[in-house]
Amino acid sequence: STVSLRDIQRVFNLFHFFSEEFVVCLRDEDLPVTTQSRRAMLLAIGVVYYLRLDEENRSKLLGLLQALPTEDHHSDGLLDILNDAMDNVIHSTEIPPGIALTRGLKENIFMTLICSLSRTPLMIVGPPGSSKTLSVNIVSDNANGVE
Repeated sequence: STVSLRDIQRVFNLFHFFSEEFVVCLRDEDLPVTTQSRRAMLLAIGVVYYLRLDEENRSKLLGLLQALPTEDHHSDGLLDILNDAMDNVIHSTEIPPGIALTRGLKENIFMTLICSLSRTPLMIVGPPGSSKTLSVNIVSDNANGVE
């Protein structure tokens, strides 16, 4: 399996974005800077690699990441940190009534917002009815504010 240099550059750009610009998901005065940096790196890896994979390959990636050595006080893994970040974004997003908040919709909203704010190109691909247009419309409506 190979990794493109563009993907590696995206990880570093998103690490900077999560560390310096989009700190909603990371800033906790009680956490040391190293923990905040670790969270930023895991979010960057999640955005660039994890969220583009199918379920089988997601499991494989999680297995590889869990096999890496880590300090004892870092109990949160990629999935915990990614889910926390997505939940923070969703809780700050106004979802129209009657819309089921599925995992796919949450991921699409999160990716649309993060890629828009970080100016990272994004292609949302999926079958009809998988909330591609809906997620973009929700992010767009929330960006426009209250009418």
